[in-house]
Amino acid sequence: MQKHKMFKEQGIRTLEHTLPINKHDRSLFYLNPADTKGMSIDYGDYLEEK
Repeated sequence: MQKHKMFKEQGIRTLEHTLPINKHDRSLFYLNPADTKGMSIDYGDYLEEK
């Protein structure tokens, strides 16, 4: 989950309970509204190829 790490490195937290892998092998997570000026932002990230 490369993008998840990228946000963390920039000091943007994610809501940890929103990191499940869906049936399309994507991770869907939400950025913490406290770090995004109150906006609720969801972000889908494809898993890396093995």
